[in-house]
Amino acid sequence: MRLFFSLLFSIFFAYPCFSGVVELEPITISKFTLGRYPLDADILLAEDIKKLPLFSLEKIADYSSGVDIRQRAPGGVQQDVFLRGANFEDTRLAIEGISISDPQTGHFTMEVPLTRADLKEVEVYKNSRLINIKLAAPKTKGAVFASSFGEHALFEQLLSVNFSLKSIKNRLSFEHKSSKGDRQDTDFEIYNFSFHSLWENQAGEIQFLLGSTKRDFGANSFYSSHFSQEEEHISQRFFSGRFSFRGEGFELDNAIFFRRHWDKFILDRHNPEFYTNYHTTYLYGFETGIEFDNKAFVDIKTRKEKITSTNLGNHSRTGAGLYLGLKDKRAGGFIFDLEAGFDYYREWGCLESLHLGLGYSLSDNLKFQFIFDRLCRKPSFTELYYISPANKGDASLKSQKTNNFEAGFDYYGENVKLAFGVFLNKQAETIDWVKDGPTDPWQAKNIEDLKILGFD
Repeated sequence: MRLFFSLLFSIFFAYPCFSGVVELEPITISKFTLGRYPLDADILLAEDIKKLPLFSLEKIADYSSGVDIRQRAPGGVQQDVFLRGANFEDTRLAIEGISISDPQTGHFTMEVPLTRADLKEVEVYKNSRLINIKLAAPKTKGAVFASSFGEHALFEQLLSVNFSLKSIKNRLSFEHKSSKGDRQDTDFEIYNFSFHSLWENQAGEIQFLLGSTKRDFGANSFYSSHFSQEEEHISQRFFSGRFSFRGEGFELDNAIFFRRHWDKFILDRHNPEFYTNYHTTYLYGFETGIEFDNKAFVDIKTRKEKITSTNLGNHSRTGAGLYLGLKDKRAGGFIFDLEAGFDYYREWGCLESLHLGLGYSLSDNLKFQFIFDRLCRKPSFTELYYISPANKGDASLKSQKTNNFEAGFDYYGENVKLAFGVFLNKQAETIDWVKDGPTDPWQAKNIEDLKILGFD
């Protein structure tokens, strides 16, 4: 049984807390009309995040129904997120609306360069296959320290400090966790670091975020059941800057971002010369958007993705997108939101996107909703270019196109919130790994159309 203790303090109060077993409070997932897609969000709030075990950022989304998180190792080393039966490659991750999904492989998408102290809300949009992380605003002062230990030499620490420099509020956070692993070649050591700075007044705000994660771990059978002595080393850096201006009747928002991900994969950690790969990916871009008081908005986005790899080679792709619509528009008992747009890539042309959400309040406590999403996914660099004796990518892959439908009810009682929905996912040009025969390698292909019908 895992032994656990924690110590939390602020600059005003300090107290220790020791316990052999910690019984956590219930976690409540709420459905709110917030964000770009207000009718399709499961939201975990800050007060619920505090109830979670220490250092469990990777588990937060798992509290939403329809979400399947498959850990390849404990401690948040690496995990794949499946939404409503879709492939983990289809799951998108964003920080404050900026997409940071890994272009090399979905295995790296959930390696978030943040600590638990940075989180305000986690929004899960199941129909849109999107997880969005909203950041807690830095405060003028305050600090948090937490630590835990357990079997297999598990040791974890978190330190987060809020401070101000004149009118600029800042938060500096550091997190470390390590273990020898519960079986051979499952040891790990993880460092997370973040710095968040915010200046704001009535006319707007300026904020910067710098995040970093470093992970070294034994990857026992992560990628092949024939090799139980795999090892991986990962380093990621993320930076974003945002400038918002509120004028008469509108708000203008501009953001720049940069993400660098490096990994070294060793097939046999006791014989590194046998097979070792190095990969470095870069993701950077600019986004600007304007929202009017009547809830209409226009967004323009551009980004570049690049990879240098000893296995996949050197490749890059550039995309530009235009989106417009209405969000959280209300008329009588109706609420609706609409977004239409596209991302253009030379390799795949226009990748269209459409979102429609319609809700109607049948009473003060009961709401009906219908949601439709049209999604297009371009192949990852691994699906396009990876070559090994066991796996072969395909540089001619087409983009995957999906139509997602959802209909359901939400009930809000005094002490209970219930939600029920039926969903249908229709997918064309599905990208997946298949075998032609038992001795053939896995190959990335556009396979037949798929349909997924379910409820949650």
